[in-house]
Amino acid sequence: MAKLYTAKAKQEALRSLEIKPIDGKLTGREAAQVLEWRAKQEFGIDRKYDDASLRKHVQHGNLHADPDNRGSRYLVEEIFDLGIYPARGRPRKEATV
Repeated sequence: MAKLYTAKAKQEALRSLEIKPIDGKLTGREAAQVLEWRAKQEFGIDRKYDDASLRKHVQHGNLHADPDNRGSRYLVEEIFDLGIYPARGRPRKEATV
């Protein structure tokens, strides 16, 4: 379950990250920065997000990209409402050949 952020808290977070949404939407890079900030604030972990992680959320139906824009843009509200959870269990070992 995602943490509830007030409009004021969202604006303060965006201001601290030096992000200004255009028409209430963020680019993929900006959305990833917000998710990294949320992981740090909510769970106290340094988790890297990138465009691939955002595409996985879109594929699973948790997030919607703007279909009218060639570059992916995401609604600010959806980024703050997106359920993120830290990885559980042991870290995966890379396959050795």
